[in-house]
Amino acid sequence: MKINKKQLRRIINEEVQRFENKMTTQGATAALHQQRGSQGVGASGISDAERGIMMELLAALKGAAAGGNITSGVAATQIERLMVILQKVAGTPPEQGDGK
Repeated sequence: MKINKKQLRRIINEEVQRFENKMTTQGATAALHQQRGSQGVGASGISDAERGIMMELLAALKGAAAGGNITSGVAATQIERLMVILQKVAGTPPEQGDGK
């Protein structure tokens, strides 16, 4: 099978993206596991169910970003709404530039 330069570049780019996605997910997972291990189960105030939701949300955001632009349109609007809700729950003020 012959591969031209353009096909080779595409294959390399796909593999690099796959590797970066894997490393990012593993890094986030490792950070959550390290937090759990260093503080003990439940000591951080985050339950296993909440950790699961956080990981699912991270995976969904990464998948959506890989499939399109999540900084505009319906996705951006819903992400902004979720951020406002989460900031209210956490008791943290909205970041500057949000317009809220």
